[in-house]
Amino acid sequence: MPSMRPHAFLVVACCLAACGASDDPARTAPPEPRVEDRAEPVAETPEPRPEPVVGGPCRADADCGWDDECVARACVAGPAPSPVCEETAPPPGTCGCFAGRCALRPTAPPEPAPEACEGYGPRACGLDVGHGTCVAGRPNDLAGADRRWTGPRCNCDSRPPRRCLFEWVDPVPCESVDDCWVEVDPSPRPVARPAALRGRAFRPCRDGELAPACQEGACTLQGFSC
Repeated sequence: MPSMRPHAFLVVACCLAACGASDDPARTAPPEPRVEDRAEPVAETPEPRPEPVVGGPCRADADCGWDDECVARACVAGPAPSPVCEETAPPPGTCGCFAGRCALRPTAPPEPAPEACEGYGPRACGLDVGHGTCVAGRPNDLAGADRRWTGPRCNCDSRPPRRCLFEWVDPVPCESVDDCWVEVDPSPRPVARPAALRGRAFRPCRDGELAPACQEGACTLQGFSC
């Protein structure tokens, strides 16, 4: 019977050669990346902070804040800066959301606008709702302001020298028109009806161009073309 030893020796030698190749760390380890191929970490660029908008849009009071937490001058929508204060001053009023805009309600009535005005309402005086002031001849910040008689308003003073006056009119609750009346000086606005005028019907054009009315539980005014 022929001997198998030479063939077995060759098989074992091949196995040892293969095993030796796989056990060599220099052959099995992945090559080190070159310095020029190594990716440097990219620094993340912070997103730009949105600028606060004076009198900007809002859905709730929480959407509004002061333009400067140290010395506030305007009611803004969006994040306001929070600097380290070197000086502070009390805010000029309250800042909140009214009719979809961030509005400043001044603690004290602001000075009338220096420009002269004619007529009454938003057609004569524009409302700067974020600063709580009036400016003659500028657009109104609040949509539908010519149909709204409560909240922040600008009207042309009926008395000389006729300047734009800012006022904040609180709603007057009512159950019927007999609870409401109209005040025209210094500017038109709904008021509670005096007891002496209870039961009296308002005579359009004869008593004035604006008549009292009760709508949705609050006094308002109704205009007539006289």
